Amino acid sequence: MKYIKLFLLTIIMLTACRSGNESTKKSDVIVFKEDWESLKNHHTPSWFRDAKFGIYTHWGPLTIGSTISGSTFYGNRMYRQEERWIKFFNLHRETFGDQNEVGYKDIIKMFNPVKFDASEWAELFYQAGARFAGPVAIHHDNFAMWKSDITRWNAYNITGIDIVGELEREIRKRGMKFITTFHHGYSWKYFEPAYKFDGSDPQYSDLYCDIHEPGEKPNEKFQNEWLAKIIEVIDNYKPDLIWFDFGIASIDEKIQKKFYSYYFNKAQEWGKEVVVTVKKGAKEKTPGEIAVLDFEHSRENRLVEYPWLTDTSLGPWFYTKSFGESQLDASKFIRLLIDIVSKNGCLLLNVPPMADGSIPENAREVLLEMGRWLKINGEAIYDTRPWLVYGEGPTEIDEERKKIIKQYLQDYTNEDFRYTSNGDYVYAFPMFSPEDKIILKSLGVKSLNKEIKVKSVKLLGVKDKVEWAQNDEALIINVNDIKHQNQLVWVFKIKIKVK
Repeated sequence: MKYIKLFLLTIIMLTACRSGNESTKKSDVIVFKEDWESLKNHHTPSWFRDAKFGIYTHWGPLTIGSTISGSTFYGNRMYRQEERWIKFFNLHRETFGDQNEVGYKDIIKMFNPVKFDASEWAELFYQAGARFAGPVAIHHDNFAMWKSDITRWNAYNITGIDIVGELEREIRKRGMKFITTFHHGYSWKYFEPAYKFDGSDPQYSDLYCDIHEPGEKPNEKFQNEWLAKIIEVIDNYKPDLIWFDFGIASIDEKIQKKFYSYYFNKAQEWGKEVVVTVKKGAKEKTPGEIAVLDFEHSRENRLVEYPWLTDTSLGPWFYTKSFGESQLDASKFIRLLIDIVSKNGCLLLNVPPMADGSIPENAREVLLEMGRWLKINGEAIYDTRPWLVYGEGPTEIDEERKKIIKQYLQDYTNEDFRYTSNGDYVYAFPMFSPEDKIILKSLGVKSLNKEIKVKSVKLLGVKDKVEWAQNDEALIINVNDIKHQNQLVWVFKIKIKVK
């Protein structure tokens, strides 16, 4: 604790020396103070809006528990004796032993990722078409996936591998932006059930947090440690994007402002443009473009002016046996990406590796399939902006149901289309498999209260000439004679002039 206070004090003093009394702008360099007005000078960089697609990984000691139990909240559930969770409590005792003797601290010591290969992971993410990627740096279990001087509960101490460091090197080597995600704001609450067992031992409070009553606010020690861990990652790995889970909302605004100020000022020292994402609860208290709004298993149901992010997963957050045995449909994830991009969003897709560090074969296959599609159709996704409308058709995400996970991989009708644009081109995505003709009602001469003149129509990935006709109400494309094999989602590139 003494080291952490000294560490933070040194950082804060250095930041204060840089910032002076006011936010200033000299030679396009802004010095960010620890207040919202100053921090509002930060803006979402264009690289994020251009990138569209990223990948991250929920993985660590918790994967040992999720694999045997099917619970991705294992570090919490293994201690709980309520009827709803007792099966996980009993399973832990049967598999590992009494929680007083074999607690989560001991699960951590079992973490042995013998098949982890940062180069292999990064290459897979690159081949999948991701433009930004990285690991969950620390989850609710308070276990740091980097080589840390702040906490002994870190990957290097347990495995001899700096997982964050190795991934950072390999991801950057392939030209992708590097991201780290932080979930440890919830650690304060996550381990409360452990206090009836091995979590009651003060020597493990640096993992389980200081013993406290449920509902008690995180203490100063916890919040300082929360910040110190993030700053250590910033200093050592220079992430381009930092993503926060909901736990940041429990951290005092004063501490949050210290984080933002430090990160934004550091980014300018590095000559980088950086992004922070937060969920709704934290975003409501964070003005301007300081942070990008993130939706977990959710997304905007309309076209909005501001950039935003959806984070979701190929399956459960952490690997389970049932996920490893499941079949995944790449076309559904591609349509998810399309719908998000059409509304000015980006997708961060989770991949759950196995406990030994290997990527499940079904996950590998779906990622490579997405990558093959993006190699042909990427111009309709990357570097695009929304068009006049995000799409047309009856299938929508309504406000009340948009958090239902199943809607993420929903089926569409043969009247559903999505659009993106770049310069004089509009990209039209049928959200179904075309068979006869498609009718784009948003691209008629007099559609959308505009005068829209279609100049040309091309189907990406196909050399065949496309037959089309435009009238006042719609653009009609004949797809009868088009030979388009092995294409999961069709994309039409349409040159237009709008008056």
